[in-house]
Amino acid sequence: MMNDQQQEFHHLAHTLVNEMDKIIKDKLLFLRFLVLSFLVRGHILVEDVPGVGKTTAIKALARLIKDASYGRIQCTPDLLPYDITGVEIYDAQSAQFHFSKGPLFHDIVLVDEINRATPKTQSALLEAMAERQVTVSSKSYDLSELFWVAATQNPLEQNSTYPLPAAELDRFLIKLSPGYPEFETECQITGDDPGTHLLSKLEAAVNKQTLLRAQQCIDQVFCDEKHIKLAVRIASLTRKDPAITMGVSPRGPIGLLKLAKAHALFSNREFVTDEDIIPLVIPVYQHRIIAAEAHLDTQGFLQQAIKSACEEFYQ
Repeated sequence: MMNDQQQEFHHLAHTLVNEMDKIIKDKLLFLRFLVLSFLVRGHILVEDVPGVGKTTAIKALARLIKDASYGRIQCTPDLLPYDITGVEIYDAQSAQFHFSKGPLFHDIVLVDEINRATPKTQSALLEAMAERQVTVSSKSYDLSELFWVAATQNPLEQNSTYPLPAAELDRFLIKLSPGYPEFETECQITGDDPGTHLLSKLEAAVNKQTLLRAQQCIDQVFCDEKHIKLAVRIASLTRKDPAITMGVSPRGPIGLLKLAKAHALFSNREFVTDEDIIPLVIPVYQHRIIAAEAHLDTQGFLQQAIKSACEEFYQ
């Protein structure tokens, strides 16, 4: 049976998903993975065409956390690193430099159209995402304990864009796509326009301290050796095929198991099962793979890797 702290996590995760479902309708799996990634403090990359609710979903989540600060970075080619990290400003009266914090010092940071920022600016996110700190003029500053990055990008329009390098993609725990709504849902959305009329009415559902306390119980979830080996085996299969230039790094299985533990709590269990591992493999691993040929179906490749690994461990 789950203990009180794990029950609190279960209730909190369901509350956030249900409240967000009022705005982003009939996308429960997308919302579940988004919320669980947030709860394990794993940064996310949301890639899809414009107008499907990428930005709205992040704004809705931010509104549900009572005392969490929210910042948005609109990426453009002229955006500079100090525009997001902050900069030291000289104060003539005190004859000293004072650090003016950038938007990365918020709890929840939306990096909109991240692939429109230049590589130099994109690289300014690396230290923040990996170490939860920024360094300016040889001095390091700690970021929020809750610090979480949600980045968006459009996969179709490539004019004036800069593809994310592998090192930065690897910093994202998961890559998600909400997709187009179903016909009936789109009719309802068209009539209600929830992003305009309902988002402003969304009330906070949880405070920051409750959230931080709930996050501490994730490591208590039991994961047996079989599931650890399954996660690692699938990752290792991506490194041995000549069709793959770069496979999943060790950061992939680590993130997968952490997210699987959160998914187990969401499903009212204190232990990990195949149902927690398998559905998360593609969204956690796919963006970490670089194919030798651009036309390679990496999703299909991963599905075959999952099948091979499962046959190996369950025969």
